[in-house]
Amino acid sequence: MMPQDAHWRRIYERISPHLPRVSAQSLRLVCRRGDRRTVAELDRLSRQIASWGRGLAELEAAASRQLARWFAKASRGDYELRAGAEGEPVLTLRELDELKEAVETYRKVLRAKGRAFGEALVEALEGLSGVDPDLIAAQKGALFQRRREPPAPDEEEIKRLLAERFEGAPTVVVVSYHTNPLYAIRERVLEEEGIEIDCYDQGGQSVYQERLAYHLAEGFGVEVLTFTLGRSYLTKERYHNIHPRAPVIPVRAGDWARPYVEDDTGLIKKENLYFILDELVEVTLDYLLQKGVRVDIFSGHYAEGVGAVRRLRRRYLEATGIRALYSATTHSLGWDKFVNTYYEYSPGQLRELNFHLRLPEERDGFREADVVIAVSPTEVETVTNPSLYGASPGKVVSIPGGVDTDLFRPYDPARDGREVEALRKKHRIAEGDRVVLVAGRLWDYKRKGVDIAIEVGALVKGRVEGVKFAFVGLSPHDHPVELWRTSRREVEALVRARGLWEDSILVEMVPHEEMVVWLKLVAVSRGVVLALPRVEPWGLMNLEAMATGNVVVTIDEGGPPHYILDGWNGILVDREDIGRIADRVVRA
Repeated sequence: MMPQDAHWRRIYERISPHLPRVSAQSLRLVCRRGDRRTVAELDRLSRQIASWGRGLAELEAAASRQLARWFAKASRGDYELRAGAEGEPVLTLRELDELKEAVETYRKVLRAKGRAFGEALVEALEGLSGVDPDLIAAQKGALFQRRREPPAPDEEEIKRLLAERFEGAPTVVVVSYHTNPLYAIRERVLEEEGIEIDCYDQGGQSVYQERLAYHLAEGFGVEVLTFTLGRSYLTKERYHNIHPRAPVIPVRAGDWARPYVEDDTGLIKKENLYFILDELVEVTLDYLLQKGVRVDIFSGHYAEGVGAVRRLRRRYLEATGIRALYSATTHSLGWDKFVNTYYEYSPGQLRELNFHLRLPEERDGFREADVVIAVSPTEVETVTNPSLYGASPGKVVSIPGGVDTDLFRPYDPARDGREVEALRKKHRIAEGDRVVLVAGRLWDYKRKGVDIAIEVGALVKGRVEGVKFAFVGLSPHDHPVELWRTSRREVEALVRARGLWEDSILVEMVPHEEMVVWLKLVAVSRGVVLALPRVEPWGLMNLEAMATGNVVVTIDEGGPPHYILDGWNGILVDREDIGRIADRVVRA
């Protein structure tokens, strides 16, 4: 029954369409039976919500226009500020960031206003006599409900789903030409094959792909073929070191790749793979057709891998009539890197990163994929934003990378003492020294925030007795690519300039197993793992450090806030507040 008073009927009609069904039912009851003061308060709150909602809509529209313009500009390699087509100025990225903060502020206020409205509605219901208790309980439930993710299926459920969907064990083709998962087991590969996998562009993604291939093959009987860029030291057609059902297959580049080859091993920077992506895809397709591989799923990793499987699915369908599925796994996003490094690079350096090629590959790859796997929850919003990548929200899931806790576990003197002591002696770290570790693939040191960590170190030195700063994962002095030789020299210059040379340990990339020892050494020394990247979608190194019992000091944006509660299981900091970071490191 509608409220009898025309005034309260109008209030009900204005408010109720914007409420969940249970709240509309509660409001109808309050408008019909409640006193005028109560209904007037609900009316006042609803007007505030409407006003803030209009403001939010205007801000969101402005932010969407600016995002779309910047994405379009970056996609064509245009980094200058010009007026938009309608005469509206294009905001700087810093101004755009401020606009996005305003949007988030409005959202927070709206959530608070909505909660106040819900609480007032519950209070009004409880003040009425003869109200069904179930309605009050339902209204409280609507007020306090939280979105719950569906539980992940267990292994038996996955096996059942695979059996229902595919005849026999499915075949998955994984593509990420710039990454070789054999690097994650490089010591075993060296022992079994007599070859050393180049550390260039290897890191957390190679570990992710190696573990993915192994567990799909071992746990679920899946055939996993991983295609990586061929190098001169990869002389075999297939490498089965990960698992008998998970071969790694080098893709040989022809003369068409010569303009982009960096050294005599056939190294090609990932930023340049976009220029030869069509040719690499054709070589991959030829292999699949010649071997008679029936592909069920193409799995693309990182931007160039996503672009490759988008092409492969289409070309494979044309050649065989079989429409395979394809998934796209982010690992990182070009837009996030562009936004967070824009002011750290010159226009020329930005152009060398080929954002004008990467962004369209990601956009088209995400939109056409059957499923997009984001490695962190924060990437979901970016991937689904209509002004950016515009992927359908219904096909985007967040599956963060995990940690091998059999490998990364707290220090045990009986088990780990000898290795930790050997590493300590190798780098002349005294028994009482505290180690501040900055680790990862630090070749692109600006993206990894190594320069920021050095500034922090300069403030920490002198406040902590016996402190040592270890930078593990730097580019080699003699790397054939000038960019990475220059990167190493620049890091060394920064360390010297900030007076840290005598207290620093500079180390190139180390095997995964040795990184475990480094992390345990830091934990034993009561040290800190410091991670201040300019963009961090997830942060596998942080999780590995936490698993080995370390204090992690890292940024309060991107992936880390999803697994670190500041002051409880780690320390979150504002990357721009160098002094505050130094204080937190000293007190850690």
